[in-house]
Amino acid sequence: MGLQIAKQSMGIRVKICGITNLVDALSSTRFGADALGLRIRPKLSEDTAKLIVQALPPFIAPVLLVRETNLKEIVRLSNYIGISTIQIYSSLNDSQISVLRNSITGLKIIRALAIIGPETVEMALKLQYGVDALLLDTVDLRSGQIGGTGKVHDWTLSREIVSSGVFDK
Repeated sequence: MGLQIAKQSMGIRVKICGITNLVDALSSTRFGADALGLRIRPKLSEDTAKLIVQALPPFIAPVLLVRETNLKEIVRLSNYIGISTIQIYSSLNDSQISVLRNSITGLKIIRALAIIGPETVEMALKLQYGVDALLLDTVDLRSGQIGGTGKVHDWTLSREIVSSGVFDK
């Protein structure tokens, strides 16, 4: 009963990804972001990501966006930056996810799922286990980029995934 009430009271939550500096991070929170996605890359150093996480107000969730499969590197980044929620875009298997959970205290895992076609519905049903949430995202088929594409996917597929009960766990 309590879990159901919590699910119903969650409402819509907003995560802004692609944060590369402290000013944008704090501005995003002032304008209503519940979570900030941080992806270590040339535009965001590990040190800047750590600074952003340390400066965030309470109740704002920093999320480390991970596209790699090197578990030691994911654990190192998470521990150094101070993040306990990761969003994975790679095809980590259940065993690898278990290793991550055992390596990072209190870890929450979001698995990003690229909505490509009808086969994605079946994939969502398979990939839901071992993670705390699924994030339905758009893929740019030309570049292969998942998320942050500025494109939309077929929302009927998202509706089908939601209707399948995958988010009821």
